[in-house]
Amino acid sequence: MKAEEVEAGRLFDSGQQLLVPIWQRRYTWERQDWLELWKDVQHLRSTPSATHFIGSIVLKALPWRGLPSEAKRYWIVDGQQRAITLTLLATAIRDRLARLSGSDEDRVAVSRAYTDQLFRNASLKDGHQDRLVLQAHDANRLNPIVNGPAGELSDAPIDRAYDFFARGLEHLMTEELEDLLSIVLVRMMAVWVVLEDNDNAHRVFQTLNAGGKPLRQADLVRNYFFLLLGDAGDDFYHSHWQLLEADLPAKELEEYFVAWTITQGHTGAKQSLFRYFQSDLSSTEEDASAVLAYGAF
Repeated sequence: MKAEEVEAGRLFDSGQQLLVPIWQRRYTWERQDWLELWKDVQHLRSTPSATHFIGSIVLKALPWRGLPSEAKRYWIVDGQQRAITLTLLATAIRDRLARLSGSDEDRVAVSRAYTDQLFRNASLKDGHQDRLVLQAHDANRLNPIVNGPAGELSDAPIDRAYDFFARGLEHLMTEELEDLLSIVLVRMMAVWVVLEDNDNAHRVFQTLNAGGKPLRQADLVRNYFFLLLGDAGDDFYHSHWQLLEADLPAKELEEYFVAWTITQGHTGAKQSLFRYFQSDLSSTEEDASAVLAYGAF
């Protein structure tokens, strides 16, 4: 793998597209997480020479044909929660700056300029324009905010995160907002890691998440299973997995897996659920068709 320390602004680079794959969990950060980030930003505002380390952004490069009409695409293996949250903070700053502009025409121009600079590859072809692409459930909440201005907000975590930052910015004026955006882009630092073809993305995912927000066993199973499926994962998600998630909340989905493993002779211990599936699939990890057949039980 290749690793380097970069400014958080790298998340918003032109011509790239960061994708949250279907095997990742949804956006889960809550008020305490947003508050900690907000406090870090305020500390940087009061300490002009300081920087702040936000953690690692681990990516898996996807094939790129080199065409100028297409983005360089990456799966986000680790760091999606931070990437989404920083995007929401940046959109809230953009929208506050737009509201402080004079005429309606000025507001539209400001919003469009920041959107094209930070969130959209406006000159690329359809499907390559959004710089951050989430799973459908979260994308339905993020996209209206990114495309701006944000309309009526729901109780979804992404909407609540945007609202949290928007309220925190209400008293700031143009120069303060520009300084704040500069802090986010330049003085927040991350380790930028791009995995090579022979790197095991799932093993990296497990290791990096061991010390972060706890993952359910079902999250680990999901991650492992879809990585093994590779290109077949999208079809299987829509034909099978999405139906499970629609019918069962996360906790009940985990209990469903436990119940199924008991029928296969497993002890039923929830804490070893992932180890069961990993052991069961270990002999077929390189055979996506066998993994697909296993998943269609």
